[in-house]
Amino acid sequence: MFAMLARRDVDYCLIPESPFYLEGQGGLFEFIQHRLKENGHVVIVVNVVEERDASGNKLLIDIGQWLIQKIKNHFAIVKRMAINMKYIDPTYIIQAVPSNAYDNIYCTLLAQSAIHGAMAGFSGFIVGPVNNRHAYIPIQRVTEATNVVKLTDRMWARLLASTNQLICP
Repeated sequence: MFAMLARRDVDYCLIPESPFYLEGQGGLFEFIQHRLKENGHVVIVVNVVEERDASGNKLLIDIGQWLIQKIKNHFAIVKRMAINMKYIDPTYIIQAVPSNAYDNIYCTLLAQSAIHGAMAGFSGFIVGPVNNRHAYIPIQRVTEATNVVKLTDRMWARLLASTNQLICP
């Protein structure tokens, strides 16, 4: 959410906590058509949906590819509009950017802290910043909860205001 607020070029944000619909008044297709006429382009950010199979393993569903097909079909068949779509996986963006001096120093500090922890006999921990210091954090503590966007939170309201997207009833 913070990355989308910082970029200021996102037109629509889809997250699992906020319901949305594709068709009809106030739907995603109508929003896309309006933004295409207004700006000539639309930037949609889709959060990865995480589900689990019967044995508890994480399954990542690629909603981006599904959404692209739905949008292409709608605008080709229903609206008879030719649209050009690009699908960018954020992991490729992160990997494509060369590291800078800060990244190198930060990774060195994390690596040195991890080695010191392992040599001291600790296991089952990660190293991370806590109050501007590197600390050993138990893995269970890090993985016990997931980030959930509160739809009543002020930051979500800021994102909605910056994207000018509608909220589903």
